[in-house]
Amino acid sequence: MKLKELMRQYFMGETDAISVIRTLSGMFDPKHAASLLSLICTITRHDQGDIDTKTFNDVWKFNLNLEFNDGNYPQQFDAMTIEELNKEKVDLEKQLNELQEKGQKKALTLDEADDVTTLSQDISLIKAYIKFRGKK
Repeated sequence: MKLKELMRQYFMGETDAISVIRTLSGMFDPKHAASLLSLICTITRHDQGDIDTKTFNDVWKFNLNLEFNDGNYPQQFDAMTIEELNKEKVDLEKQLNELQEKGQKKALTLDEADDVTTLSQDISLIKAYIKFRGKK
């Protein structure tokens, strides 16, 4: 994975700071050790709220477009309040739980298994969006 993609995932809330730091610390290269350490320190400061995402993106020249819809989020998310987003997440989680309980009682059909996967992905997407919007 390229550094730019890793940082896009972090800024969009698809991965957390500790996961990014662990990945970066595994990229040991003596030529770039000081830069990686500096980036890790900046990620830590960002995660603690000492530097905002736009400034971080601009200073490190990642040139990432961090608008919500360009992050592949459904456009309707931008118009929803955090409360509405949380309600939508809870509703999706209820649907997923119902399908999973049904699956424990009897084997799911292929369509139902696909529904479980889709619901899981939708829940993950809305959680990432809520987290990202909360940082903004």
